Amino acid sequence: SLEHTQARLTLSYNRRGNLAIYLISPQGTRSTLLATRPHDYSSEGFNDWAFMTTHSWDEDPRGEWTLEIENMAGASDY
Repeated sequence: SLEHTQARLTLSYNRRGNLAIYLISPQGTRSTLLATRPHDYSSEGFNDWAFMTTHSWDEDPRGEWTLEIENMAGASDY
């Protein structure tokens, strides 16, 4: 059974505060790894960042995991 889950990401983005990142377990638990941050104007993206969640505590980790990265700002960000 699962204690915690970690996703290690590297990605480029012109304003990382407009990103939201979610992890969905094989059992359907949707965890927010990163919520939008209106005051984070950094264009550095994420370089080998570890995002962690315990929302899937005690679940069976076998199966397909889904990582969702959502652009909350629209087409102006890339």
